[in-house]
Amino acid sequence: MITIKVGSIPEFLRCGSFYESLDVEEHHSEIEVPESCFVDQDEFTNLTDFAKMINVIAFWGLHRMPMTVIVFCYETDSTLWSHVLSQMNAELGFSNALRTIFHPSASLVKAIELGISEAVEYLVDKQKCGIIAAATAAEYGRLDYLILLHQHGHPWNETVCEKAASN
Repeated sequence: MITIKVGSIPEFLRCGSFYESLDVEEHHSEIEVPESCFVDQDEFTNLTDFAKMINVIAFWGLHRMPMTVIVFCYETDSTLWSHVLSQMNAELGFSNALRTIFHPSASLVKAIELGISEAVEYLVDKQKCGIIAAATAAEYGRLDYLILLHQHGHPWNETVCEKAASN
């Protein structure tokens, strides 16, 4: 266990259910957390640190995955990190989402379907899926994704607009 002052908890860990359950008005109060469930920054470069970050995300109940996790999964062979996720708690919904989004045959469209905004935000510049990305965003009623897709030059047509209007 390690002892941390509430006021010195890193910003990226403050967007989670564990932090929200703390008495954050007492900045000098201390909490104890397992060492395997705390990092002071969200940067990492190897599988060992990736595994620790997954523990951290789960323990703190983060509402959003750090962008560094998305980038790592995109840039690293999925057979390597997917094995790490398989060894961990299978009940972590975000781990299944990562495996699905970054499976070799999956794409931006899958991230839109799953509603993983941080993956959509990252992949919108990395993958061009034709009209299917906009059609999927419209089908799921995600105007925010449609705007993002449009801002990054993804095409759409009248059918996509009609579908968006009906949702």
